[in-house]
Amino acid sequence: MSRNVFDDMMKDYKVKKTETAQIRLGETEIGTVVSMGPRQMGHTLISGMSRSGKSTMVKFMLEDMVKIAEVAIWSPKAQDYAKFAKGAYVNSDVDAFRGVLRRTVGELEKRNRASWKASMKKGDTVEDNSVPMYIVIDEFATFIKQCGEGAKIALERLIAEGAGMNIFLVLISQTAHKKIYDNGIKDSMMTTIAFKAQNDYASRLAIGSKAAMFLDLHECIVKNVDKEYNLTKFA
Repeated sequence: MSRNVFDDMMKDYKVKKTETAQIRLGETEIGTVVSMGPRQMGHTLISGMSRSGKSTMVKFMLEDMVKIAEVAIWSPKAQDYAKFAKGAYVNSDVDAFRGVLRRTVGELEKRNRASWKASMKKGDTVEDNSVPMYIVIDEFATFIKQCGEGAKIALERLIAEGAGMNIFLVLISQTAHKKIYDNGIKDSMMTTIAFKAQNDYASRLAIGSKAAMFLDLHECIVKNVDKEYNLTKFA
């Protein structure tokens, strides 16, 4: 990558920034659409067994994300996200995505400096209103095993500081395991989304209860701070 974050990939795409931007997550059983703004949704962790519906939901969410934000997607099956390649950076190469994370940390630092200067000038905290950025990592367990210590450190920093600067992570994992969620990752998620879990342990690790065990395929539980939704449709 060269120049600014995602610049080469985003040069033909115009981001539409609005104060009321919403990301649709899906519909409830009675057809109520559930959507959240980037700050409300925050960092997001999506988990569930194979073929449970995770990818379908993520693609549904990306339809809105690419309209309101700069988006970078890593997946070992990048071809699954080919339809978003014009509006987002899509790659399956771990080395290339390390570069994306480094540049995103650079953008985080830039936004931090700008926010600090604005706050000093005003004499009060100034909220960052930069265009949102999303880092979407599919098969997170695979990525974290291959990415190296430098990328892990970058991820930890983005998780710890990014949300305040409109930089958000969406982590998608098939396997629920403490090693995947270490370094405060799960505790920093504003939103957790659980599809059907293989067992009690996986369900409790994902959302703190065994409820995900009893979901049907292509159903999920969304927990955001003190709210909870059961979703059944993602199209």
